[in-house]
This record gives sequence, structure tokens and C-alpha cells, in this order.
Amino acid sequence: MAHWFGTGDNFALESHWLWRKLLHDDIHRWPWVLEFSLLVGVPAPWGVGGGCFSAGHASAGFAFIGGFFAFRQVLPPTAGRWLVGAMAAGLTFGLAQQVRGAHYMGHTLWNAWLCWTVAASVDAAVSRWIAQSRPRAPAPVPGF
Repeated sequence: MAHWFGTGDNFALESHWLWRKLLHDDIHRWPWVLEFSLLVGVPAPWGVGGGCFSAGHASAGFAFIGGFFAFRQVLPPTAGRWLVGAMAAGLTFGLAQQVRGAHYMGHTLWNAWLCWTVAASVDAAVSRWIAQSRPRAPAPVPGF
């Protein structure tokens, strides 16, 4: 795409106020504002552009990623199939929204990452809790 805007020697819009000042020099604070707004908006959504973050249809499929973590220790082949199915469902639903122009594929991929991260975090926390709550057998005393 770079050749659309310039050459190796010159980019005509390099110092344009929109691209240089607003979207380069002044942009660094806006991700923090956006992040804070998203955190505040989780319990109390506001505004327009639908009711899903960031791709609700895709997350309906990716939500099943948690099954992979539930099965992976006891039924690894089932866990693999479950993961493939959840990923296929999420990607299919995301693609449907992409084709309709309702979401970009980036929304779908971020949802996949978010669902994976939440499921992995819950799995790690539950595994740690189970390991800590198991009764420990007393160590045998040698010689008695």
C-alpha cells in the first residue's frame, strides 16, 4: 500500500496536520482514554454501534474454547476436537459478519484472543485452587 502514498524518497502527506499532528503526535493519550471508557462501559454500556464488544457473534462460537481446557487433561483427543470446533464456529460467525460489513476480521481475532485468555486464566486459577485445597498426606516418619 505504501506506493499509493509516496515513494522511497518522498511521501507528500508526511507533515500533513491530520496524519502528523493529530494521528501521530497527539494520539498517545487517546488509547488510555479509550481503555478507561471501555472499562467503565462494561457494567454500564452507552452510545450507539450495536450491543456487542467487539464481535458478539464470533464470541458466541469462541466462548466454547473453555471446553478445551476442561477436557485437555483427561481426554486430549476430545479436547483437540472441541478446540477445532470452537475455533471453526467463531471464525465462521466472524466471517459472516465480515461479509456483511458489520465487523472487521480484526474484531473476530481479538475475540478469539480474549476468549482464549479468559478460559486459560480461569483454568489456571481453578487448577491452582484445586491443588491448594487437596488434603496433603502426612509425610512418613522414617524408622518408626
